[in-house]
Amino acid sequence: PPRPPPPRPPPAHPPPLAAPQGSRSRSAMADYSEAFKRLVMAHALQQPKSGRVGPTCNKFSTAGRTLYPKQIRRWLNDRGLMVDVFSALQGAGLSLADDVEATLSAAGVAIP
Repeated sequence: PPRPPPPRPPPAHPPPLAAPQGSRSRSAMADYSEAFKRLVMAHALQQPKSGRVGPTCNKFSTAGRTLYPKQIRRWLNDRGLMVDVFSALQGAGLSLADDVEATLSAAGVAIP
């Protein structure tokens, strides 16, 4: 009986994987201005912790631009940005969610 051909060696460099349909790479995501981030953060920090991310995404997403929960969470973890927004909201006399000041204090951030 004839022998099957030997297996081919793997290519030196595998072909790049195509991105799944409907997903976008980080570089393809919108690059938001600091002013927009501050606006979104100001809204988010006024919401209760349990309903902060989802409603903020819905409010600031438009037909041409989607704001993803992971973006808001990343911004919320940026302590410098949070302190700036916190100070601005305090200066404007706006109330914040109860957990915001405690979160900053626990992280060792001095609140002006």
